[in-house]
Amino acid sequence: TYTPTATATSTNTPTGTPKPQVVTEPTQTPSPAGLGDFVWLDLNRNGIQDPDELGIPGVIVELHDAEQTLLKTTFTNNEGGYSFTGLAPGSYQVRVIAPTGFTYTTRFAGDNSSFDSDVDVDGWSAIETLVSGQYHPVVDAGLHLETVVTDSPEPAPTYVIEALPTLPPPINIDPPEILKSVDREITLAGNVVTWTISMTNTTGVTLAPAKLVDMLDPRLTYVAATSQHGSVFYNAQAHAIVLDIASIALNETVTIALQTQVDESVTAGETIPNRARLEAAAEGQLMIVDSNWAEVRVLPPELPASGGVQ
Repeated sequence: TYTPTATATSTNTPTGTPKPQVVTEPTQTPSPAGLGDFVWLDLNRNGIQDPDELGIPGVIVELHDAEQTLLKTTFTNNEGGYSFTGLAPGSYQVRVIAPTGFTYTTRFAGDNSSFDSDVDVDGWSAIETLVSGQYHPVVDAGLHLETVVTDSPEPAPTYVIEALPTLPPPINIDPPEILKSVDREITLAGNVVTWTISMTNTTGVTLAPAKLVDMLDPRLTYVAATSQHGSVFYNAQAHAIVLDIASIALNETVTIALQTQVDESVTAGETIPNRARLEAAAEGQLMIVDSNWAEVRVLPPELPASGGVQ
């Protein structure tokens, strides 16, 4: 018989092909963006931030998206600055709300975009597109006081301080100029402002004696007053400051620095005028000269002095 011989059969066991590893790149999280920056009082209305022009505190500033949907609101701080931070990359638009009595200055004036005004006649900036991590600090707005035409000038204050001895009015003597100014033409209720009174004796004669008087508006509280010509006296009954001067020589200048606090109760847009008066004897004749009016406009007391986002 035939017995078949077993034949060894080769068995191939697959060793397995290694699978390629999939490397997952980490997702990049965009860095926050932001923009700002400055709202100022354009005194000369030229649309340019001049060195002597200060920021306006308490102005409402809104942040909108490109479709003008309101996203955030903030207020300018005491220096007029504002900012919106922690923003996602994207397109935004700023709107500055002019307080009562103010209007917008010329847009895009001059050749330096860092010192111009970037808002239109309604307070809107152009659309600004921010990329990841970008801070755009050049969205500025210039404001100036609206021109108000009145039928009659402000009445002169009534002085109740004891005057100099009765003398005839001066003849052929040119009166000196008294200048009155204030460090901020706009402020918040409750803030302290500094008034400066300056008088140079250009009369051609010595003034002796002389008295500088400043009657304060009832909305102002006396804080302090100083002068290089001696102690300034505050008369609480008259709500006035008085500087008595023995004599003022020809071409001599007398100055007073007066600090007052604006009352908390003033309403939006109120203007507080102030001026000083010189009473002097000039060669036996009485000279009374009033300074120019200096004014401070008060913003609403409910506006915060610092720019916290709401």
